Amino acid sequence: MKFFVTPDVYRTRYDRCKTCEEFNETLKQCKMCQCIMPLKAKLSQSSCPKGYWLAARFGNTTDIPTLDPPGDQG
Repeated sequence: MKFFVTPDVYRTRYDRCKTCEEFNETLKQCKMCQCIMPLKAKLSQSSCPKGYWLAARFGNTTDIPTLDPPGDQG
């Protein structure tokens, strides 16, 4: 199993974090889970606590969906 996602998946995940109201720009930290997001977004088995992105499934580190959170009608 791969521990890290591809650079494209990382950028997609981290870019989504940076638009979230729970993201602390100064600390680069999620206010919900307290994780340092530049690191967490690289880990294949991590997921967003708000459901914006999911953990890799079955070791697939290239096709990880970025989701609208539950109840978000965009």
